[in-house]
Amino acid sequence: MATIEQFNVALIGAAGRGGSFKAGFTAAGARIHAVCDINEDELATCAEKFGADETYTDYETMLERSELDAVVIGTPMPLHVPQSIMALDHNVHVLSEV
Repeated sequence: MATIEQFNVALIGAAGRGGSFKAGFTAAGARIHAVCDINEDELATCAEKFGADETYTDYETMLERSELDAVVIGTPMPLHVPQSIMALDHNVHVLSEV
């Protein structure tokens, strides 16, 4: 069985509730690789706070461009299903905060 050398996670809604998951992932050895939020003014701060290499304001663009293993969806609840389906269509694991 192969081992994952690095597990890349993206926090969606990183400027809000999505940002509350950093401690759990870093304790498990995962890396916050990307942050995504529609609040563009907060993205640089979020990236620095979470150690993310990439920032996105558009979720679909992030799924197309970033090398992710999982996303944590911390957006408003009505967005969870469509965002989850998009991630799964890109073979990315989904953790829903609700």
